[in-house]
Amino acid sequence: MSPNHHPIFREFNFSVHKQSHKFHIDGLGIKTDKGFFDVTKWHQKELVVSAEPVVNDHYFEWISVLTAVHQASSRFTMIELGAGYAPWLVAAAVALRQLGKEEPLLVAVEAEPKRYEYIFRHFNDNQIKSADNVFFKAAVVPEDFEGDAWFLVGDPTNTYGARLVADQNFGYRKYRHGFQISFAKFVARLRNLQRPEPVRCVKMSSILAIVPQVDLLDMDIQSAELDVVASCIGQLNNKVKYVHIGTHSESIEKSLRKIFKANGWTNVFDYECRKEQSTPYGNICFDDGVQAWLNPRLSN
Repeated sequence: MSPNHHPIFREFNFSVHKQSHKFHIDGLGIKTDKGFFDVTKWHQKELVVSAEPVVNDHYFEWISVLTAVHQASSRFTMIELGAGYAPWLVAAAVALRQLGKEEPLLVAVEAEPKRYEYIFRHFNDNQIKSADNVFFKAAVVPEDFEGDAWFLVGDPTNTYGARLVADQNFGYRKYRHGFQISFAKFVARLRNLQRPEPVRCVKMSSILAIVPQVDLLDMDIQSAELDVVASCIGQLNNKVKYVHIGTHSESIEKSLRKIFKANGWTNVFDYECRKEQSTPYGNICFDDGVQAWLNPRLSN
């Protein structure tokens, strides 16, 4: 392992694995079905065969996951919101297996029906028992959210990054940080056979009620992150050790900083969305931004 990498990577065994037609196998040994995404599009950057972690805008998510795994002193518990096929839950489970730690409690929340099915395939491909974990086919919403939620479905390999929309007519999102969908995007979605459907909603209070404590909350919920965090920060203070958030606008990033700092959380790292930025590991072009926060109430 290169000394230029974050030191947490040296606590795990990364090596080159023989690839197959069906699966991409990363340096940690995680098998990912290539059918989960269109490899000609943005996810192609993940299909790198290397014994070392790839330095891109997911590098810091690896740091968060592996750090939380390494520091776990009892049964590791993790929640992934906007899980897709739950890559980070599986990464945590495989990393724990390397360290010889007990099986974790994993909680996945995903609204798109087909991607929700992918979670169980991804677990099975990596010998993780679904029966021992918890799954919500739902969109996470703020505590004060009422009414119907609509979500774009129908093209699961190309809608990573899909979000709630206000109604079946593809209007703007309900959250105040939303944006008006352009005509071009509207046409593209029609061509991809995407369609809005009503989905079940779940609130953080319901998710946190089923776990005693959370080692890592990984959140990528496409501009809803501020509303969700603001509505449940007191519960996060009491139950969550570490939060990793994908961020989606400058205003959201500024407000999240204010909330976490006002509640005594310690910033681990903070990089803004849609910018190329210098990091200790080289320059990285960030699509989503990333923020990670440590809760000193639970981390000592």
